[in-house]
Amino acid sequence: MPLIGGQPSLLGQRDKDHSLAVVLPIDQTPIPVTLASISAQTVTPLVVGFAGTVPASTLTTVATYSAITDKKITQVMCSGMEYGKFQLFINSILKMTRRGGPDRNVDFNFNVPLSLPAASVIDIKVTHFVPGETPDFEATILGF
Repeated sequence: MPLIGGQPSLLGQRDKDHSLAVVLPIDQTPIPVTLASISAQTVTPLVVGFAGTVPASTLTTVATYSAITDKKITQVMCSGMEYGKFQLFINSILKMTRRGGPDRNVDFNFNVPLSLPAASVIDIKVTHFVPGETPDFEATILGF
């Protein structure tokens, strides 16, 4: 059993009815914990972007979001008519790269939401390498 302040705790443990409970170390009184009590957030599309007729070997912006207030990014979904290398930039600094496979869809999934402080900018950019083709690409940035 984990200890908090030198006292036994059920923090993160299951109660006898299999619900989560937190036991305060002072009086050992269990407090039921629900997802709602952890302040569940509603994830919504912050921006939906599109880049049409993208030339080969050219880094092209597909979606841009400028945070007015602090935001959390939970997922970025990307798609296109050709294989592409999708890159996530924050304030013009490359943070992540993903490459599209046979289904031409790429997701940036964050187990812990990505923090985007106020006044920060997130860009999703793509490069494809099919000479003579000018495909379309899309990206959706989800968060709260």
